[in-house]
Amino acid sequence: MRGHAIAAGVLALMVASSACAGASEDGAAGLQALNNGAYDQAIRHFTRALNSGELAPDEEELAYYSRAEAYFNKNDYGHSIADLKAAIRLKPDNQDAQAALQTAVAKLVDLSDVQAEATAGNRPSFLGALGQAVVAGAVAGIQQGIQNSVQGQNQ
Repeated sequence: MRGHAIAAGVLALMVASSACAGASEDGAAGLQALNNGAYDQAIRHFTRALNSGELAPDEEELAYYSRAEAYFNKNDYGHSIADLKAAIRLKPDNQDAQAALQTAVAKLVDLSDVQAEATAGNRPSFLGALGQAVVAGAVAGIQQGIQNSVQGQNQ
């Protein structure tokens, strides 16, 4: 009976470690894909690793940060911003993530400006100005959130 309990315990540890290895392997494969410029593949690997729930907090933060980079390189600034915010929630003092967030938001603002100009035929429009105001408000909110998060960690 005791032998069965020990075997069951060993089996449970093996299953748990293989699940962690799978998440870690996905993270490593995501980093390799990211470095090779295979952004869609990197996003799939990081997403699978994050969805596993098996990553340690530092690994989870790295997966969000790295997936954000893949999204950024695809010009998908909305998803990049969401992942950078998640990375910062996990590690508020990550200055690289904070800087990347500001860059992604700036890119989103630039994209909004270009789209507003294209739809308005290079003439100022109410909707273009409204869109720019909304994005500017979002930028201010994100920056305030980062400051509050960092201040909360320092207390």
